[in-house]
Amino acid sequence: LDVVDAVSNALIKSGYDKETKQQVFIQSEDPPVLSAFKKFPKFNRVFEIEFDIRDVSKPSVVEIKEFANAVKLRRSSAAQVDGFYLTGFNAVVERLRDADIQVHVGVLKNEFMS
Repeated sequence: LDVVDAVSNALIKSGYDKETKQQVFIQSEDPPVLSAFKKFPKFNRVFEIEFDIRDVSKPSVVEIKEFANAVKLRRSSAAQVDGFYLTGFNAVVERLRDADIQVHVGVLKNEFMS
């Protein structure tokens, strides 16, 4: 079963490839999957990074931008925590945002965070 074609066809059949008020987010940790959805410019392609990172190189940012317009990071990759307090965001967030890549954090909880 080709999941990319099945999802694409379902979204087209539902009219989400047309102008709608609702946003469509396609999330994957697999760049070829996200590249397959480039034919739908209105869809937000979210690259999920499932491991902790502290920084991202400029060539990596350029490569990510080729197949995604957003990145989902783990909380530990995005947030600086001192004790129980959120003190800021790591350099990876700033570098991605400077490259006009949206940054999403999951799961961002507020327990013990101020």
